[in-house]
Amino acid sequence: MKQLLLITYLSLFTSIATGQTEEHYLVFFFNRVYQTHNSQHGTADHVWIVPFDSCGNNNFEKDMKPLFVDSFHLYCLNDPDIDNESIGEFPIAKYSKEDPIAWRLYKNRKMIQTKTIKKYTRPKSKDVLKIFCVPIIAKCNTRKIGFYKTSIVTIEGEPVIWTDFWKEQNNETKRSALRHDFSNFDFLVTLSKKSNL
Repeated sequence: MKQLLLITYLSLFTSIATGQTEEHYLVFFFNRVYQTHNSQHGTADHVWIVPFDSCGNNNFEKDMKPLFVDSFHLYCLNDPDIDNESIGEFPIAKYSKEDPIAWRLYKNRKMIQTKTIKKYTRPKSKDVLKIFCVPIIAKCNTRKIGFYKTSIVTIEGEPVIWTDFWKEQNNETKRSALRHDFSNFDFLVTLSKKSNL
């Protein structure tokens, strides 16, 4: 009994000391595809995360941060031989069951918006932006990386899919988040130094 109490106490102390508690988040996937009459380009997902409590105003984009969940991306972050200042964009092109967190988020996401922008300079071409969302409960860590010390987020442990989120009917914060106009949101993440061209 004493041992169980000690373990519980140490776990609680560690959680308080590190400031990490489980919180509710919304994870957004931005998938922009450029289509011409016979091909398409750029089908990767750019993944962002925001605390749900921040979504109650129309200005919550400023609280969104890139989310790193792909195992290769996490490896690049933690490999001391890789210069974080040279890391470029980090979209996810393919999902695999071998990446359990990325796979879990991918399988539970729902499309919330689709925007089509026709390119009048090229006949039969257009940009299609699909935005997906998955609500989660998780412990997250924030760190600054890259040339611009960009804040990025990683998830500690396994996230829990917040299934009750979709059942809530009269939640203004939920409504604000899902109907938000992302037209001017720059979801492309460039962590390396931009060339002076």
